[in-house]
Amino acid sequence: MSKILSVARFTVLSILRFRVGIVLLIVLAIGVIGLPFILKHNGTAEAFIQVYLTYTVGFVTLLLGLTTLWLGCSLLSKDIEENQLQLITSKPIARWEIWTGKWLGLSLFNGIMMIFSGVAIYGLLIYQSSKLSEGEQLILKERVMVARNAVSEPPQDRSAEIENILQERMKKEDVAKMGEDAVRQRVMEDVFMIDQVVNPQHMRFWNIDLPTWRQEKISAEPTHIRFKFHAAEFQRGRDYSMTWVVAKRDGSELWRENFTLPANQFHEILIPPSSIPEKEPFRIECRNYNDMTLIFPQSDPLQLLYKDGSFSTNYTRALAIIFAGLVLMGALGLFASSFLSFPVATFMTLGLVLLFSSGQLIQEVLLENTLGDAEREGGPSNAVRTLDKVMIPVFKFVGGSLESISPGSPIESLTSGRSISAGLMMSTIFKQIIIVGGIIASLGMWILTNRELAIANTKS
Repeated sequence: MSKILSVARFTVLSILRFRVGIVLLIVLAIGVIGLPFILKHNGTAEAFIQVYLTYTVGFVTLLLGLTTLWLGCSLLSKDIEENQLQLITSKPIARWEIWTGKWLGLSLFNGIMMIFSGVAIYGLLIYQSSKLSEGEQLILKERVMVARNAVSEPPQDRSAEIENILQERMKKEDVAKMGEDAVRQRVMEDVFMIDQVVNPQHMRFWNIDLPTWRQEKISAEPTHIRFKFHAAEFQRGRDYSMTWVVAKRDGSELWRENFTLPANQFHEILIPPSSIPEKEPFRIECRNYNDMTLIFPQSDPLQLLYKDGSFSTNYTRALAIIFAGLVLMGALGLFASSFLSFPVATFMTLGLVLLFSSGQLIQEVLLENTLGDAEREGGPSNAVRTLDKVMIPVFKFVGGSLESISPGSPIESLTSGRSISAGLMMSTIFKQIIIVGGIIASLGMWILTNRELAIANTKS
């Protein structure tokens, strides 16, 4: 272990000798300190936190990510090309210990940079937030700079209802001609639409089933209902009247309030403490008093938001998830430099990172099942279809890998006040560093151990 730690220490010192560490520190300082004074927002708490954290934390993540790849690709390849690794391996130290020490040193360097950047961003966040109005500072404290968890109504099993309606419709000859699969899809859409529609002078309720310990926690402090609705016939500038109620399952009301709200956007309504029963099931009701049907989309289900920790804890967990990604990128860079020259290793790792960071593009391609224009008359061209046969399986593999190891953007959770659980943080660290990083590190160590260093310059 002492050999690995010695290599790690010399790795950090070599990074500083590259002057990368000093330059990076200066750039980080300029970005972290300067950005908050340059960025503009509309003065609301939500806009302030979104703009501030998205740009500052995003800037640090991008800069450290690119630097990590550059360093990872250069630490081994440069040593091999300049014949320094040959001298080191002549001493009583295994090549896997050299590889591990460099990975540890690069990770320590990133950790130091993350701590420096994280503390600076948090301190400036507190300072800049003091410039908001008193009302917005209160919103920032209660709804934005918090760690809130969300619970929704559990999905209902409508399979029996769907089958009954399907059998009735299939008895009609004109409907049966459409085919059972098409009719089933239409029935499913109709049944699920019932849960989304609230007709004039009608109500919709959501049953919230929670464990006793969580319900007691929710009932002891202010919570919020978060929802989004559409109007059947949207009219710009119009607001819609509705009454929200928290009631027991027998219908007895615990809290009621009237609201007039615009459509097509998210809303959060405060439920005072003690308005939710501690140990018995309850429901949330929306009563539509308009002359128009309101639609609550299933794609954005109603959520009950409750405080689940402090913002500082949430912020620390977000940085830990970002750090895990940097450690993984360090392993990827070292792996590439174990058998490739510096330029080729850098090109390969950047290409892989760009591919795996294109999550939205991958989802769209997989949804349309083609790289071309799915709506083009006659479908995609023959050339695109041929390319699809190769790339669609690649995109499926990449998309599946991303879904299994990536928790999504921690910055998005921070800006929306969503809780990042300790379990999610530990799971991400385990998957990205121990499993994926461990596999990449093992391959890199094996390649370096079996590589012929004496003729490395002629093979690179």
